[in-house]
Amino acid sequence: WSQKTGHEIDLIIDNVKHLLPIEIKSGKTVNTDFFKNLEYWNKLSGEKKSLLLYSGTQFEKRSNGIEVMNWRESLK
Repeated sequence: WSQKTGHEIDLIIDNVKHLLPIEIKSGKTVNTDFFKNLEYWNKLSGEKKSLLLYSGTQFEKRSNGIEVMNWRESLK
C-alpha cells in the first residue's frame, strides 16, 4: 500500500475481521523512523495492531499497538 504523499506499508494481511499492516526492515537496530508509516496507517485506518519485522533480536509490544520482532522468528 502506498500513497502519493510518500506513506507506504510493505505488506497488509487481510484476516477477514481486521487488516494487519506489516513493515519489514533489514536493520538490526530498531529506529524510530521504522514506526512512522505504521503509526500513520493505524491512525488513518483505526486499526489497533501492527507489526514491525526486522533483523535484530529484540521482541517488544509497544503501547501504540505495534509489535516488534525478528523476521526469522515470525516464520516459525
